[in-house]
Amino acid sequence: MECLQHIFSEGCAAGKCPNSATCRGLQQLLHHLALCDRKKKPHFCRRCKRLWQLLRLHASICLQPEPCHVPLCSQFKQNMEQQRKGTEEEDEKWRLLAKKVASARVISCLVKRKRQEGFQEQEEPWLKHKALE
Repeated sequence: MECLQHIFSEGCAAGKCPNSATCRGLQQLLHHLALCDRKKKPHFCRRCKRLWQLLRLHASICLQPEPCHVPLCSQFKQNMEQQRKGTEEEDEKWRLLAKKVASARVISCLVKRKRQEGFQEQEEPWLKHKALE
């Protein structure tokens, strides 16, 4: 992850970088992404997917204040924040729905009980009348 920040903030000089092999690999992935024909299709190739995963991972652990020099970092951060808020709203909707369903179930049980009691009261005069005969 440090190599991503290093490449985009300072640039990577071939002989001066202590992580030159890693930086070179990331630079090749970036170059590939720029030239890849499959990124326009519905499914990225494996190399493009790998770079997107690295960029997303960077955004999830990036503590640098705005603006971060790594491409798409701020966009990924915004998307993650929106998804987090969306899940909170969804959770709240589900809690409210569950509460309403539970209330409806209780009311339904009370109504059933009341109906059964009402039927029993109506049946009792008939039972008494039949018992007298």
